[in-house]
Amino acid sequence: MNASESPTVGHVFELLNRSRHLPFYSLETRAAPFFAIFLRDVLKARFKTEIQEAVIPEFPLRIGTLCKDERNQSYNVDYVAFGKDNRAVYLVELKTDMDSRREAQDEYLAKARDIDFIDLLEGVRKSAKASNRKQKYVHLLHRLHLAGFVSKDDALCNLYERSFGKVVPGWTEALKGLEFKAQRYSKPKVVFVQPKKGKSDKKKSENHGFEFIYFEQVANIVQSRGELGRTFAKYLRRWTEDAGSPHPRCIHRS
Repeated sequence: MNASESPTVGHVFELLNRSRHLPFYSLETRAAPFFAIFLRDVLKARFKTEIQEAVIPEFPLRIGTLCKDERNQSYNVDYVAFGKDNRAVYLVELKTDMDSRREAQDEYLAKARDIDFIDLLEGVRKSAKASNRKQKYVHLLHRLHLAGFVSKDDALCNLYERSFGKVVPGWTEALKGLEFKAQRYSKPKVVFVQPKKGKSDKKKSENHGFEFIYFEQVANIVQSRGELGRTFAKYLRRWTEDAGSPHPRCIHRS
């Protein structure tokens, strides 16, 4: 880009595209907002159901809930999304590099898939109680309330009053007063969004029930969604090629 040019969305994606070939650059974290913008469209097209507006990034899966012990540390799944019609919950994991797939991650996501969503919500409550970032957990609970999972508005207001501008005595009791309503929701579906088909995808689908959405499919869905969608689709198709594999002089192609 020349100094006199005004930056465009194309410049942003070209910067991401060039940088992803470097040894320690994480495309996944930089490109995540673009996937988040279109995630509802992608899930709707894949699963033929309307998706709620509330899509929550970095959703905590409490280890103690997954492993049936007392640990309050969490694994984080990239996004959780909710279907409107069939009451499905989608745990979505984004991969921009096929080498970032890990067996350990597959194992804990398989455990999350076999747990009722209301139990995962109770795990959030336990993690919030143990956390020193209680205000951030209140923001998470607020997002879950907007999605329809936290009932008793008066109990939630009670929690707000004890959280801002600082956490005050009575916070834990206020947290206990919240009620979760997720009984109608099925066990979560685990969905991987990744560049291309992996060697073990069929096995993971058969053994764990994982679902897979590939970048070419995402590109086909978003390419009709304005300038951002067209540009995103163009680069998604480039990103099916392994990072670092093209000759450096070829990565600036238009």
